[in-house]
Amino acid sequence: MKVHTAVVRWIQSHDCDFVVATTIDRLEEEIVKTIIPILRYYTEPEEQIRESRDYGELLEWGWDTESFEVITNSQVEIKSDKHILTHIMETL
Repeated sequence: MKVHTAVVRWIQSHDCDFVVATTIDRLEEEIVKTIIPILRYYTEPEEQIRESRDYGELLEWGWDTESFEVITNSQVEIKSDKHILTHIMETL
């Protein structure tokens, strides 16, 4: 089975969040869900970005403010037993 993966790396804290999805669209959606809760820690000048749910806008903002970066890798092949993958993908 092939999946899409991403790492959201938070520049200041050096923490990372990992995202896995079966399609690019779902990967982008899950990345946005990962980024949005963190935006509440930013101050007033960034208020407009708090309302954004656009993947491209969020990536650009993260890059411009040096807040986070997203590293993606498409079509990573996972080799495992089918029943394990079925359970994992249902959870995702």
